[in-house]
Amino acid sequence: MAIERRGAEEILRKLSSIVESSDDTITSETIDGIILSWNPGAERIYGYSKEEVIGRHISVFVPPEHRDEMGEILQRVRRGERIVHYETTRSGKNAERVQVSLTVSPIRDETGTITSASIVARDITEQKRLQEQLNRAGQQRAEALQHFADSVQHAQEDERRRIARELHDDLGQRLTGMKLNIQVLEDDIPETSSETAGKLRNIKRQIDLMITEIRGYLQTYGLQLLMTSD
Repeated sequence: MAIERRGAEEILRKLSSIVESSDDTITSETIDGIILSWNPGAERIYGYSKEEVIGRHISVFVPPEHRDEMGEILQRVRRGERIVHYETTRSGKNAERVQVSLTVSPIRDETGTITSASIVARDITEQKRLQEQLNRAGQQRAEALQHFADSVQHAQEDERRRIARELHDDLGQRLTGMKLNIQVLEDDIPETSSETAGKLRNIKRQIDLMITEIRGYLQTYGLQLLMTSD
């Protein structure tokens, strides 16, 4: 029995050493939320000494807006549930908010009755801050890429409009002028020159076709063609 007792005491000493040296907060509380134990990690993160919190309710470091959440966690512990990696906010002694990840486990006595709970809390404030920075950087990058894509699209549209204007102002007017000149030639050709008249009509049809194609291109880009195929 003495050997078993010494073995149990050695295990307890090791566990106590782990709790005392942990960077995480390792605390315990009754199922009603009264603080029973408080390790140096909890003092470092929350700023309260062991003497300041033992025997007090955990609401001492729970922000008002999270009080309902605290009650829900205690209810789940009473039902024997284990809560793992629950992210929430706690309030330090200087009122500074701390982002934490909680693991809450029910503790049972020798009869199996749940009497208290152990809480391991990891400070994830810096992790959250870095994640927010990454999210902002990603959002800014996405906005910059969208701005670049919009700029490229606008440049392409401007170039298309420039080409369309050149087609209208230069080529379109030239074709219209050619057609008018052919009409003048038609008026000067004797009625007996049917072959020449046919060739001129064919040229006019080709010009009309080209004008129609140019009109379609310009209409595609929202420009109105100011010439006629008549």
